[in-house]
Amino acid sequence: ATALAVSGALMFRAYDDLKQDLLISSKNLGRTLAKSLFRPLLHDDVWRAFEVVKAPLQEDADANPVQPDAIVVLDRRYRVVVSSRPTEMPMLADFRQFGPEQAALADAIDALQGRDAHTVELPDAKHLYVVVPIADEAALLGALVISHSKSAFLPRFWSTAQSGALIGLLVLAVLLPANWYW
Repeated sequence: ATALAVSGALMFRAYDDLKQDLLISSKNLGRTLAKSLFRPLLHDDVWRAFEVVKAPLQEDADANPVQPDAIVVLDRRYRVVVSSRPTEMPMLADFRQFGPEQAALADAIDALQGRDAHTVELPDAKHLYVVVPIADEAALLGALVISHSKSAFLPRFWSTAQSGALIGLLVLAVLLPANWYW
């Protein structure tokens, strides 16, 4: 019972650590991309902005299970300026039209204050979002939204959980007979 309780607590902590690492990494990516996007957006260089948005995404998503699901640049009126998925989220489309999750995200972005990256986790949403303002000291051009599927890091977590369970069972298999004999 003790081994199960300790293992359960450690697995819960591992899941939370994995999620926090994902969000910290995503915030750092977002800050870097926001700085790189400021000039192209200021000069309406949409093609360059698209190149910046697509650069961190690998063709083979299986090689990186914590890769963002999508990266979207929104203007101040929540229209899509550029997206890593242009066929699903075309330019100048209202971001709110893509579903209730995106509409709720736009409302959450409205509520955010400041010029730093924020994590947005909506209730019953299938994605985790990191929102980074695209701004300098004088101008706010829009927001960069990085979305991660909540299910993306579950395989990695289950792999860790299985390894921990196997090691725990191995330790129990050695300790139980030894304790019984003693």
